[in-house]
Amino acid sequence: QRWFVRHALRRAVRITVVAEHMADPVLAMGIPESRIMVHQYGVDVDRFSPAPDKRRPLRVVSTRMFDWKYNLQDLVRAVPVLRSRVSDCEVLLAGDGPDRDEIVRLIGQLGVGASVTVLGKQSHDAVRDLLQTATVYVSTSVTDGTSLSLLEAMACGVFPVVSDIPGNRFWIEDGTNGFLFPKDKPELLADRISRAMEDEVLRAEVVDRNLDLVRTRGAY
Repeated sequence: QRWFVRHALRRAVRITVVAEHMADPVLAMGIPESRIMVHQYGVDVDRFSPAPDKRRPLRVVSTRMFDWKYNLQDLVRAVPVLRSRVSDCEVLLAGDGPDRDEIVRLIGQLGVGASVTVLGKQSHDAVRDLLQTATVYVSTSVTDGTSLSLLEAMACGVFPVVSDIPGNRFWIEDGTNGFLFPKDKPELLADRISRAMEDEVLRAEVVDRNLDLVRTRGAY
């Protein structure tokens, strides 16, 4: 499809990309920089905001699709290690997609069905309500632009633990306003989630920083 993409972009008067790193492959196709505008969508911070009750269960939430690029299998593989450190935590998968059957099988194979719940695809309001009850948001994606799912979680006061890829690095500084973890390292993912759940002081600091960040840079 590369030829068609290049043909379309060369004829375009204006091209928008949703993250800084996505401009590079467009430039590599010979598109003048003057035609490219970095512009992410943003989230409605009036609709997505923390719940008044700040008490939350030890709950991990993912709102990503069950598709190869979101790599949810790594989150499931992290659960046995996570459960050994935080025995009463739960993991909720709010999404659907072509990898659903594979993920359900993996949950059974690892024996983590008591800790992992597949909720299926949720409405936008249901996603907000779910995030407002979560302690940690996880994204295991292997590629991304500006993730609206991440911004929604940050706006709802959830601690982000996300894959160490360019799209996430633009928003998350490891250890400062969340944790980054390397792709395909579920044991390190489990460690980062555990650390976030065990450190209430850090969680509170990160939540405050991210609320300011989203309202400043990520508001629709």
